[in-house]
Amino acid sequence: MRIINSTNQDPTCSLAQLCLALLRMIEYQELYHRERGNSEATKQTRVDEILQEICETGTYNLTLDELEHGARVAWRNAPKCANRKFWEMLNVMDFRHVKTNQEMFQACLELCEKAIMDGAATTNVGIFRAQTPGTKDGPRIWNSQLYRFAYHKASGLGDPAEEEFTEIVKSWGWKPSEETNFDILPLVCQIDPLQAPEMFEIPKHYQFTVAIEHPEPSHSVISDMGLRWYGVPMVSNMDFSIGGLLFTAAPFNGWYSVTEIIRNYTDEGRYNLCKPVAEKMGYDTLSNASLYKDQVVVDLTKAILYSFRRQGTAIVDHHTLLEQFFVWYNKEKQKRGYVPGNWKWIIPPIAAHLTPSYLQLNKMTEYTLTPALFYAPGGSVYYQEYLAKTKNIDEPEDQEKQQESEFKTKDEIAQITVIYATTAGTSKKYARHLVETLSGIFKVALLNVDP
Repeated sequence: MRIINSTNQDPTCSLAQLCLALLRMIEYQELYHRERGNSEATKQTRVDEILQEICETGTYNLTLDELEHGARVAWRNAPKCANRKFWEMLNVMDFRHVKTNQEMFQACLELCEKAIMDGAATTNVGIFRAQTPGTKDGPRIWNSQLYRFAYHKASGLGDPAEEEFTEIVKSWGWKPSEETNFDILPLVCQIDPLQAPEMFEIPKHYQFTVAIEHPEPSHSVISDMGLRWYGVPMVSNMDFSIGGLLFTAAPFNGWYSVTEIIRNYTDEGRYNLCKPVAEKMGYDTLSNASLYKDQVVVDLTKAILYSFRRQGTAIVDHHTLLEQFFVWYNKEKQKRGYVPGNWKWIIPPIAAHLTPSYLQLNKMTEYTLTPALFYAPGGSVYYQEYLAKTKNIDEPEDQEKQQESEFKTKDEIAQITVIYATTAGTSKKYARHLVETLSGIFKVALLNVDP
């Protein structure tokens, strides 16, 4: 964490946020050393090292093991994920050394290659450097996922969820050789918000997709539709919060639950394929009572499972997924006493009632524990910020005036009082470290409230 002035200072960052970052650091060290079985002395030594590093450099770095354990716990705490049973298997690829947009793109390809070579059967996260608390200097991947299909508004081909992002990259000159329903979008990488983003085309041999075919000859019309989907979900629009540090670029992969692809194909706001498939299959689409939508969902589910497994790419059906989650949930609840969960995300949209989880998990509560995953602002927000900064470059005088108004003298900064009470002296030691850390920027006082 950094608690010194920066050229990329976020004027909305409050003193409370900076103090919270320090608190999160100490909380995570408590959790990390407890779960790793380390002694109290080992933990205190590490906290002292971190506070000293903050005092000397204004920031600190997690060790690789701290980073990996924090990323795993963030997944364990993710309330919307039903695949958390495998949280301890998450593999961290350390990209904190990356310095340029080109290196960032190459690191993303390295992550993709790892997932592809493993047949999507492993979970991996590539973590770039942390954002400095108090600034917005964190690296960014503008895409919501590393693999995503474009939407061509004029022809109506592709995934409508990517309409806005497709327009952005097209405005920068991207154009597929031929518009289809399944054109992989380029990646937009930005190692630092003060630098211009760059767009990179994903090489064809990294564009890992699965052709969707139905195993039964009577359903050959589905095979003939030319449907495809990318074999690995590579989420890139979520931030990892670990130990008071926010990692704003941390793409990760798992494997698909079949219902995720089903929703992509059949939701009205996505490919909306229920009626087109039903018409090709000869189902009655004039009445909802014919249950043609239900039949199409079953047909596509069979086709997706068959196609992924035939290609040797990992995928799980919704029944198996929920059975695994239910067992893990109850063991985790017994072990730790808590499991955050979002019922409507955990329960599958198909045949949900065919499992005890449907009713027995309906009291699950969603709440945030750290380490945690948070949704990033996303490409459209980054694009607007980029346009605004580009405009400000053309108006340097106004920009200088704005910067002058943002810096305050020490006399203008509010007084901070660090309050502590202690019996063994530990709180006093941490309080003094905190005073030393903050005193370079703020007016800080130390108050002992022991009776």
